[in-house]
Amino acid sequence: MPIISLRGPLWPAVLWSIIVVILLTVPTSSLHSSDILEWDKVVHFGLFFVMTWLWLVAAGHRGRGVSILILVAAIAFAFASEWYQHLLPIRSMDIYDALADSAGSVAAWVVWAFFLWRDRNADRGDSRKRT
Repeated sequence: MPIISLRGPLWPAVLWSIIVVILLTVPTSSLHSSDILEWDKVVHFGLFFVMTWLWLVAAGHRGRGVSILILVAAIAFAFASEWYQHLLPIRSMDIYDALADSAGSVAAWVVWAFFLWRDRNADRGDSRKRT
């Protein structure tokens, strides 16, 4: 059984990942409002929260190992995207962006793990009530 099937919720995860790459490539000079730049870390957190969440949904309930692999891949992508931005003449590398990205990915994984734990405990409670 493949880790992630080509059917189901894979396309939102792929599409969002492409959007993230595009957004991380946009020149910061095109952001006219200083208010937007003040929210920079929140935006990074949110982009990677959503991306990680969508990949976790795409993977489904394949076990803790797969979800940890997705988390590690998202964090690696966060740092790789900052390195990539360093190579662009229109962007610059910011380690705090990578940390905000990583925090968003970790937060998504924690929320995902909580929902799995809650659902599994609810299922156990239902089976105990039936006996």
